Amino acid sequence: MDIDFVKENLNKKIENPIMSKIFENIIETKLNASILLVGFIENKAHLSIIREDGVFDFTTINFGAIGSGSPQAENNMLFQKQSKDDDLRRTLYNVFKAKKNAEVNRGVGRETELGYLNKDKIVMIKNKDLKILNDIYEHESLCGKEHEDLKKIEI
Repeated sequence: MDIDFVKENLNKKIENPIMSKIFENIIETKLNASILLVGFIENKAHLSIIREDGVFDFTTINFGAIGSGSPQAENNMLFQKQSKDDDLRRTLYNVFKAKKNAEVNRGVGRETELGYLNKDKIVMIKNKDLKILNDIYEHESLCGKEHEDLKKIEI
């Protein structure tokens, strides 16, 4: 059985009960998978998310996320007011922070790899630079908790 066989037989009633059951199982199978597709068309960046329920264009908001932590990550990017006009270093920090904040969600791993796409290749962020981003993140996380003005609140 190949793709041509499947295409040819999609609109026909399948008489063979075994083949019918195979096709039924294929149709009902949900992979729960997503693809974050990024690239350039005529020097303009494009971003889409492909899922079983459709293809979604995120080019106009300039960011997107996939996986179990995607709601937290996307909310974080909105909260950070991420913009296509932000410089690359700020964007890398915002993405790093969004991923770290998404780690509260079940299924989001603790390991982080970070990179960006330019017109020629994918550039991966070095471990020493990930450490810098993590140090900034840890410092920012403490700022509110340890701020001296907290003592001024009457309780």
